[in-house]
Amino acid sequence: MKGRHLSTYETLFKCRQEFGYYQTFQVAGTYSNSFSKNTLSKVLRKVILENGMLSCNVFPDDQKSLLRPVEKITFDDVYVDLEDKYITDNLLNEEGMKFLNSFTFQLGVEKALFKVLYNEKSSTLAAVFDHAVFDGINGNYFHEEFIKYLRIMDSEDNEMESVLFDLSTDETLLANDLPPPIDAYMKYDEPHNETFMSKVPPYPRYSGRFLNTKDVKDIAFKLLKFNPDELKTLLKKCKEKNVTLTSYLDVIFALTFQSVYKDTYSVNKVAIALRKFIPWDKDYKIWGNSPHMGLNQNLHIKSFSWDDVIEFNKNLKATANNDKLLYEVRAWRDVCGTGNESQFFDKALGKEKPETTKLSNLGLIRIPKDDGSKFQLLDLVFSQDMSPAASDFMIGVVSTELGGLSIIVSYFEYDDGFDEGLVDQYRDNIWKYIQE
Repeated sequence: MKGRHLSTYETLFKCRQEFGYYQTFQVAGTYSNSFSKNTLSKVLRKVILENGMLSCNVFPDDQKSLLRPVEKITFDDVYVDLEDKYITDNLLNEEGMKFLNSFTFQLGVEKALFKVLYNEKSSTLAAVFDHAVFDGINGNYFHEEFIKYLRIMDSEDNEMESVLFDLSTDETLLANDLPPPIDAYMKYDEPHNETFMSKVPPYPRYSGRFLNTKDVKDIAFKLLKFNPDELKTLLKKCKEKNVTLTSYLDVIFALTFQSVYKDTYSVNKVAIALRKFIPWDKDYKIWGNSPHMGLNQNLHIKSFSWDDVIEFNKNLKATANNDKLLYEVRAWRDVCGTGNESQFFDKALGKEKPETTKLSNLGLIRIPKDDGSKFQLLDLVFSQDMSPAASDFMIGVVSTELGGLSIIVSYFEYDDGFDEGLVDQYRDNIWKYIQE
């Protein structure tokens, strides 16, 4: 597997990390049975070799950035014990999410850009990724790949793999090439022609809880759970209404938090995975970083109506199928490589939040059933860092067939009188209005 230079769009995420505007995300999985650290090390090595992006870091190269495998990855480089205090009812708790969110990675060094944390008592395996080169979908990929090889390779006779990857001996064992960047398939200068962004309710825009600043750092992570039967009910009703669960969740959030926004409207975005626009006939996954922040949907909602969900869903569907979304970041294209990249981010400090909410839905993770295996993926939790110059509220969503729906509502811990009880009310309202 050969390295390659980061594209203009990929460099956006690399610079965002370097300048302290977004660091990591994590996806923690609860497995049906525990496994030894020896097995963990052996499976990790296999996953790295089969998915070469995990072996990479980003290095300066003639005024560009080179994505390439590092010289060596040891088990101790990437492994951290996940203490019992970070687990509640076999799920990563808020303290655990804060702990995982404290990890940062350094670019330009011979170290991997991910870590794994394991709690044997609860069979919880968490993976933390640097968002410079990975997006949230990679968290799904990791657990899909891990359980696939865990089912094959688990054995009491496994020995510790202290070296997970050595470039000098393993380079030819890397199974797949790095996928191409999204820039090769999308243009910056063609307008996307989505007009719903300019549709504004007759109220002022919500200015945010506080102005953009790097001084507020602590983040709250609130977990909301719906069991598999409840998830089926949610999905069934959304299907009847011909809308996605994502649209429903976003509209219910806007309704629930309207008491915060008062007589203003909220700006809501849903992250879009752009890898769908890469023509792909390979039999391996497109690892890497190709999300889009989404397009504004402006909402002022005081009572529930499925019409609002249907309208939101129509706009979201148009966004997800639009191959001209890079038009939104053409300003970055113009500044990338000029030496003024930090100013591109810093100019937002001291200003109002550009959006109110950002929702990222990793989707329903379907692990192939294997009734003969003792390993099943029982649940997943997805949480992420927050940018000091982006949304007030982050909503992280992921689902599993055995665990149901997991929602993480994140926000900065800031003393402005914010009523945290609204998070529980959000859960209540999700269930309440699905009955209508």
